[in-house]
Amino acid sequence: MKLLVRMRDGDVDQVIAELKAMTAGSDSTYTRGWRIMLAVLQNDRTTFETTFAAEVGAARDPEGMYYWALVAAVARDETRTLDLLGRAVERGWMCTQALASPWLDRVRCEPRFVEILRSTETRQRAAAAKFLQAGGDKILGVRGLS
Repeated sequence: MKLLVRMRDGDVDQVIAELKAMTAGSDSTYTRGWRIMLAVLQNDRTTFETTFAAEVGAARDPEGMYYWALVAAVARDETRTLDLLGRAVERGWMCTQALASPWLDRVRCEPRFVEILRSTETRQRAAAAKFLQAGGDKILGVRGLS
């Protein structure tokens, strides 16, 4: 996560160096993901195209899909970005605040993005209502939520 923050803040050369070191000699799912990000940062479209679809196709975790959507956004692949955000929401991801990421600025005005945003807001409100209705605030000892 620290690398993503530093990358967002413009420290791309240092992030590239660290990604190269982190991925050398390893072939785990984790390092393959970092290699894809490295390809994006180095404008290596061929490596991105040949590896991204395979890794993302295996993704089942909705939060993971959100992060893959960010990678697609950094790669300026708006279609994949929106597809992955949509899949994440369909599978239960509903973190409206995360949609404020500056990496999503390129798709923010797209009608599909607006639909995704509205869906996450609706799902978040419904989950909060069910949580309160079930007495979740009392179970956690949090006062003032209801």
